[in-house]
Amino acid sequence: MWTQLEKCPLYHIKLVRERQLHIMVTDYIRIWEAFYSENDLITCLKESNDGLEMDLNELLEKGNKMLTCPNDLESICVLPSNSRLEITMLMLCGFPFNLKILLYEGSPELFFKNVTQPAIRTVDDLRRSEKQLRLTLITKDDEIEQYKKLGGKIKYTAIPAYNDEAHMKKHNAFEENFGDTDISEDLLTKEVSLPSENVIKQEAIDEVVKTEPTTQSTDNTKNENEVATIKAESIKTETKVIKNKKERLQIKRKKLNI
Repeated sequence: MWTQLEKCPLYHIKLVRERQLHIMVTDYIRIWEAFYSENDLITCLKESNDGLEMDLNELLEKGNKMLTCPNDLESICVLPSNSRLEITMLMLCGFPFNLKILLYEGSPELFFKNVTQPAIRTVDDLRRSEKQLRLTLITKDDEIEQYKKLGGKIKYTAIPAYNDEAHMKKHNAFEENFGDTDISEDLLTKEVSLPSENVIKQEAIDEVVKTEPTTQSTDNTKNENEVATIKAESIKTETKVIKNKKERLQIKRKKLNI
């Protein structure tokens, strides 16, 4: 279930507990996610509260409380930055207790599964409920008229008879957005495959990995060029020495001939 962050009302948070804690945050335009194992959460809590000494179970209990009851916090700050979302939470429990988490933008499939499809299912459910209630009201009004025709008397009531046409003219958002047909069952039951891990986060890691060999290759090329230069200079020096020796030898031979 999505929970609105009352101190940052544009954002909603959702927790899914499986093998790891899956944290999702959305502004209904984008979605961000992060996965935390128990050890990851402990590390994150320790880093967020540098120097604080606390039993690990108590540390986890407070961290989970901050995530499950975000509207009981003293403050919460949500800071989007490119594909990342940084959330800083503060809880007062006799002393300030912090939690800072970093989430990465999720895939379109993740957004569909956790935001779009649940919203569409909710709209469909409300639509079906409305139809049933409208039919019930129309049926009840018909029964009352039949009762009156048979001589039955009804005490005065301030509630007028239900006017279905007027009601549908006033509440027409569904028809404006979806037309007069029901939402497709295929869309309501559509299954999507989610990436095994956050693609954008992995791309960022891959980019770092790709950059390192390039730097190393550049360094290696630079070193190779320096070695080649040294060798060339050494050969040049040796050639000059040999040339000088030959010149001295020729001078000696000329003197001997004289």
